Amino acid sequence: MSKHLKPDLDAFVFRVNRRHTRHASFASLLGIAMAIKPRPHKEIIQLRSTG
Repeated sequence: MSKHLKPDLDAFVFRVNRRHTRHASFASLLGIAMAIKPRPHKEIIQLRSTG
């Protein structure tokens, strides 16, 4: 079995189980946004231009 198969199947099942629940997707997005630190505009522009 490929080492990527299990994570890929897990991601697929996660998406299938949540495809009809809009608020769940929005809650996940909010959770991700709260977990990362804010970045200044200059840093975002630099990241965009380098890759």
